[in-house]
Amino acid sequence: MGINFTVNDSNAKGGINKGQNDDNINKSEVTSDMEGELIKSIYVNCISENYNGIDAIIDKKYTRDDIIKDKKERECRRRWLIKDYLAPLLSMKVNYPGICKNNCVSFRIMKIFCKLVIDEFKNRIMYKDLQVTSEGPILTLVINGDVCNIKRKVIGIEENHILGKYIDIEVYNSDGTKINRKNLGFKPKKCYMCDNELLDCINDKRHNVDEMKQCIKDELEKYLKNNEFKN
Repeated sequence: MGINFTVNDSNAKGGINKGQNDDNINKSEVTSDMEGELIKSIYVNCISENYNGIDAIIDKKYTRDDIIKDKKERECRRRWLIKDYLAPLLSMKVNYPGICKNNCVSFRIMKIFCKLVIDEFKNRIMYKDLQVTSEGPILTLVINGDVCNIKRKVIGIEENHILGKYIDIEVYNSDGTKINRKNLGFKPKKCYMCDNELLDCINDKRHNVDEMKQCIKDELEKYLKNNEFKN
């Protein structure tokens, strides 16, 4: 399977009015170019050199309905892959708040963890793919191995990496059962804004979305500065 992209055609629909702020347009184009290069870099380095995607991703205004729809489609695809390979499946996405999840921050985080996760399982990967939907960038791996060991390894990545709290790695057994932290005796994942359980904060909407975005951005910038020659 190739990489999936969604392109915004808002400029084609409405055009650009005379007198519109050219600086804002240029900044938007630069941002889209950066996003396109980031996702291309992830795909070529981690998935396949045969990159058939779109070089520049232009932001689309997604809705909550889009996210619900894409999540259901991902679940159907997950069931199909597990049935086809009869092996554990790993799904990784970025815990980025809000509706617009495709941006340089989420792509940079995905780039860091795609390499870590793929290097961790190396020759045991039976299938790998990267998609970009309204849910953000999503890595899918089918792995030949013990599902509990796979889950323990990804929990280690989430717990030990300074940016691990900003990713969500799900692992499913060959019968489609999701392996939770609780199944292996681990505590639930904590919120990156406080010490409460992450799911409780998400369900109760306890934190301001803009503050959460700024928190992720600040932590990423700090990490990149300290690891300038590694990434």
